[in-house]
Amino acid sequence: MKQGLYSLEPDDYFVLNGEMIEGRGEDSFYAACTPYTAVSAVFDGCGGIGSKKYSRFSGFSGAYMSSRAISGAMHDWFHDFDGGVSLDSQEIGTTMKAYFRDAVKLLHRIGDEPSRITGMLVRDFPSTAAVALVRKTEKGIELHCLWAGDSRIYLLDEQGLAQLTTDDIADRDAMHNLRADGALTNMVAADGSFSLHHRVLDLDLPAAVIAATDGCFGYLPTPMDFEDMVLSALMEADGPRAFEENLRKEILEVTGDDYTLGFMCFGFESFAALQKVLKKRKTDLYREYIRPMQKDESEELAQELWQRYRGNYLRFLGK
Repeated sequence: MKQGLYSLEPDDYFVLNGEMIEGRGEDSFYAACTPYTAVSAVFDGCGGIGSKKYSRFSGFSGAYMSSRAISGAMHDWFHDFDGGVSLDSQEIGTTMKAYFRDAVKLLHRIGDEPSRITGMLVRDFPSTAAVALVRKTEKGIELHCLWAGDSRIYLLDEQGLAQLTTDDIADRDAMHNLRADGALTNMVAADGSFSLHHRVLDLDLPAAVIAATDGCFGYLPTPMDFEDMVLSALMEADGPRAFEENLRKEILEVTGDDYTLGFMCFGFESFAALQKVLKKRKTDLYREYIRPMQKDESEELAQELWQRYRGNYLRFLGK
């Protein structure tokens, strides 16, 4: 690992991506860095409402095409604006949304075919988006979170895991959504309008940033288990690549969907330093949450522990 404070080069930086059906995965991603900006972005084509297949796209679904078109638009935006280094905060959100909108609108123009399916149960080229953009500033580093749908951005530091984005689902409780798959209320799509939410946070370093589609966290029993999965993969690794492979194996053991996870961390001098900073948190998490749930698998206890955990987990969302 390299020290990334001066140049903003992340200390560690990887993307995990997997398909349930080979060649038909509906997730996509984009990751890149310059001397002053770094980005990790994930996109999850909405397979249910975007299941319509298009002959002009070799029979691929709207969900499959949408996530890839948006990741391509993310690439174009990042390079056209030099990672957003020349844009103010408002321009980052408005220009990125325009690139996403134009990408799915182009799909719609090329692939437009009559459909017998109408109504809210189907959308044209729908996808979630979760973009973590880190910029170097005169005073330090800022994190821009931009999202639509239920893919998420997380911060992981010595205090533990914190969700930074709010799911576009009618019931936004992170625990309840693991048990009841609520309908999305907002997503990038070619038909109708959509919102690209934008939140800017100053980063206290050292810290790690995670972007993930719901295939990474949505099949675990609690949000505490997702944090434990990441920390366990980290602590059992003897280096950055082992951490990456450990985490991939952990996700594959639980997921029932395509999955994509982007990880980047800043302000650590070495992989050993990353482990050292998070070691106490791993110990505390296991003692206070994971071990009690292993002894008592009741829903009552899980809910009780979630109420205790959620204050720290949602510390950036004011809940």
